[in-house]
Amino acid sequence: MAATKYEYTKDVNASKLECEIQSSEIIFALDYILTKGAIVEIWFKAALAPDGKTVLDLIVANHQNIPDVDDRPPIDLSNKPVIHETSKPFGLTTTFTSQGDDLTDPTDIGGGTKMLVNHISGQDDAEKSTYIDFNCKENRTDIHEGYIMWENAKFDQISMSVVPAVTASSVGTDTNFNLYGGVFIIPAAGNGTLVVNPADIKLVEMTVHEETRKRSPGFWNAKYNTTTHAFYDIVPAPAGDGIYNMFAAEIPLAILVNKAMFSGSGFLMLQTADSKQIGCGMRTKLTSYTNGDDHTWKASVILTLHRAKIA
Repeated sequence: MAATKYEYTKDVNASKLECEIQSSEIIFALDYILTKGAIVEIWFKAALAPDGKTVLDLIVANHQNIPDVDDRPPIDLSNKPVIHETSKPFGLTTTFTSQGDDLTDPTDIGGGTKMLVNHISGQDDAEKSTYIDFNCKENRTDIHEGYIMWENAKFDQISMSVVPAVTASSVGTDTNFNLYGGVFIIPAAGNGTLVVNPADIKLVEMTVHEETRKRSPGFWNAKYNTTTHAFYDIVPAPAGDGIYNMFAAEIPLAILVNKAMFSGSGFLMLQTADSKQIGCGMRTKLTSYTNGDDHTWKASVILTLHRAKIA
């Protein structure tokens, strides 16, 4: 599919407009936005369907740009610019949490799994993992920093990573799904070797990279119903220009903490100037490793998140 340009005459805030397009029902991947004075070029990796073009027209028509005077940095009483550095994307709010969301109820923010290690001697395996989910489709979520508190550790370790939700599949013939690299479920034209039950499909959003402003290849597109909180019209994107992927196996998409070691009791701030967006279908995985003689120890994690909604 060829990249396609849509041009409008309007002053826009490009980063704000990009967020508005990415959170809409448009299923084709946005490539980039280019502004030339009062002209804005919006490039997609493929031509939009008529209903997608209608949505784009409406987004641009309703887009509110901030006047240039408001774009200037604020000044103090001596007319010096006041600079405020933040990793928080436009329109999000910073929040701190030790608990995920309840994915069965998108309004239940913080009603999910706790970020807690509670290893009990003689009862738990030496290596144990917990999955924490956030409702990122209806509530954009970026991970910023973290804090770890631990008690009675004896050089035990903790890892945190971002992994995809896995779509269950089985071996078959003449299907519409194939396995690529032992990990990705990609489209097939009736000659596939995987059977996938539609009820088992877990779409994982490929987010846009902050540095390159590009999206990793995605082999599926879909629409999302905000009333039923479910995807529908899942269609293949064989050229890799889609928004979503399906994973047949769990792999690390990002490693946030890699086997950090702790002893005794203490508290540590994991500090960074960066933040990373979590796409829908991505899960935060907390893994503990009990080293040496079996013993009881505990740890908890607080994540600093930038979110569209915090309550």
